[in-house]
Amino acid sequence: IAPLFDKYSPLPDGELKQKIENLAKSIGFPLTKLYVVQGSKRSSHSNAYFYGFYKNKRIVLYDTLLEDKDGILDASKNDIPSSSGELKTDSDVKESSGDNSGFSPDNGDWEKVTKPVEEDKGEVIKSESDVDDESINTLNDTVESETQKVAEDKMEKKGCNIGEILAVLSHELGHWKLNHIVYNIVISQVNLLINFTLFSLLYQNSALFTAFGFSTQPILIGLIIIFQFIFSPYNLILGFLVILFTRRCEFQADGFAKSLHRAADLHKALIKLNKDNLSFPVHDWLYSTFNYSHPPLLERIEALRKSE
Repeated sequence: IAPLFDKYSPLPDGELKQKIENLAKSIGFPLTKLYVVQGSKRSSHSNAYFYGFYKNKRIVLYDTLLEDKDGILDASKNDIPSSSGELKTDSDVKESSGDNSGFSPDNGDWEKVTKPVEEDKGEVIKSESDVDDESINTLNDTVESETQKVAEDKMEKKGCNIGEILAVLSHELGHWKLNHIVYNIVISQVNLLINFTLFSLLYQNSALFTAFGFSTQPILIGLIIIFQFIFSPYNLILGFLVILFTRRCEFQADGFAKSLHRAADLHKALIKLNKDNLSFPVHDWLYSTFNYSHPPLLERIEALRKSE
């Protein structure tokens, strides 16, 4: 259902597509399609992921992940317009518009638009053409200032280059290669089995309903009591264990990317993504251990350095 909410486009042929296909082939990943999703319409968040069953896998890149987004997505364009913006001089404007000397509007109420500069007792009397020239100069200065701002904004590019994108994908494919997805599915299924087994043993316990002030045993009330109150300690412990496992998987995926000789690119990509996603890099280690499924930036960088 994802295409109902975002626009997915095939990744055009080029260096990036070729290198991603080579990466997938090198680790035996059954890649069938490559997509780019226009996530920039909703936010600046960058991401990449894969999905699909068995041998029908697909990789999706957010357009915000691509540093050279325009060049990659529009491969047919060979020339990218310069942002410097050449501005026409006053003489160019006059030449393009023709000589306006002697021009009079149809109503005959205005004087000539163009008059020579008149000097009277050392004072320069400005004609209407001079006023027009000032307006043109002011407009040119405004356009030049805005163009310069745009150029400065473009100097600080967002997203990752090709090497960094491959490092990010190496991390994501590491989850597949190391069977992290299978482990998570098994954990969730076992958890469901435990939940329903315990519920079947408790939902007819009259003492449980009496303790909460109910003389009858409605099953909906049983659901609320058991899953919200009785399972609360279990869910707290399980949640902490799942976070520890997920953090371990993230470190292992980083290690897998390093084994493909992409540690340096992953290091730079993590910093860029943290900046582009407006994430705060400093966290209390104890709080993050209990609450963050993904290790903070500094912990991941430190782990990469230690593994070197």
